[in-house]
Amino acid sequence: MSLAITEDHRALAEVARAMVAGRNGVASARQILLDEQQGGRWWESDGLWKEIVSTGWLGLHVGEEFGGQGYGVPELTIVLEQLGRAAIGGPFLPTVVASAVIAEVGTDEQRKRWLPRLVLGDIVAGVGSESEARLADSIVSAGAVATIGELSADVFLLPVGDDLVLVEAGDSVRATRTHSVDQLMRPVTVLELSEVPVAEVFTGAASVAGRIVRLLAAAEAVGGLSACTEQATAYAATREQFGRPIGSFQSVKHHCANMLVDTELAVAATWDAARATGAEADLGAAMAAGHALAAYQRVALQNVQVHGGIGYTWEHDAHLYVRRATVLLALPAVRMGSETRLLGSMSKGCGAVTPLSYPRVQSSTARRR
Repeated sequence: MSLAITEDHRALAEVARAMVAGRNGVASARQILLDEQQGGRWWESDGLWKEIVSTGWLGLHVGEEFGGQGYGVPELTIVLEQLGRAAIGGPFLPTVVASAVIAEVGTDEQRKRWLPRLVLGDIVAGVGSESEARLADSIVSAGAVATIGELSADVFLLPVGDDLVLVEAGDSVRATRTHSVDQLMRPVTVLELSEVPVAEVFTGAASVAGRIVRLLAAAEAVGGLSACTEQATAYAATREQFGRPIGSFQSVKHHCANMLVDTELAVAATWDAARATGAEADLGAAMAAGHALAAYQRVALQNVQVHGGIGYTWEHDAHLYVRRATVLLALPAVRMGSETRLLGSMSKGCGAVTPLSYPRVQSSTARRR
């Protein structure tokens, strides 16, 4: 099952999958991991990134008047699913999060100023998680803000309380890359801001950014889930032990069945969240991320186990998905936000609890007396 269920969406998914396969995206991910010194704006020389920009995927969800394709977030999730299947990294995810937020909450002037540049890939973005950032007189300061994005991103979208601010990279923004098991493909950059002038303020928009991050991270996780499940079942069907395919053994069957169940549930939750509107959109994104990201790590590890000894080797692709799943699940903007939103929605839905009252029943001994 895929996020693409309509004919148009299936066509988009096929194009995206073929493009990633043609560029051998998994091999690209492995090469970047091997080259620990690779940094700077490495994606600008990457053939796949250039093709992504020229195809217009950075603007699928952005209106045509701002240089986009005029579709919506559902189409964006389909592309992210296919990128997730090949563990593709780079600045795509944080950049489309930034453009989606600006498209939804920005003024016309803000949209005109930023969306065309984000859509064309002229600038790439990083997206920060909740922090103790302080905003006063259009100046923001923060000790340490964990962000999803590249060290050399051009702009950073950061939550400050209930608001969002957009800051441009510069001397007052100190960016440090933290060690990540998914280094460079899904890096985590820590920012220190010392009285940085903000380029834009989006009042009350922090919750919008959180919703979009959770939804798009879930879509990427769905792609990884599908890839891991397919790899495990294909290997179980062909690898023989004791004269028969290992997939015929009950324990392996159960592993593969559980992987499929996790994948299908994640697809359904993310599909619903991508199409939800109004109050249901926030809850849907939290549910999708809450299940899909935990399931991704679980299924990625099960994929390694089904493959046995070869699954633990560097040469096999299984570890690439374990790396991606681990980092996505650990991102504060995704994990903590999902838990908070789910608990908040559950508490609102429960309302007042009326205590149950049971009739008092005498024991048989008391009745005889």
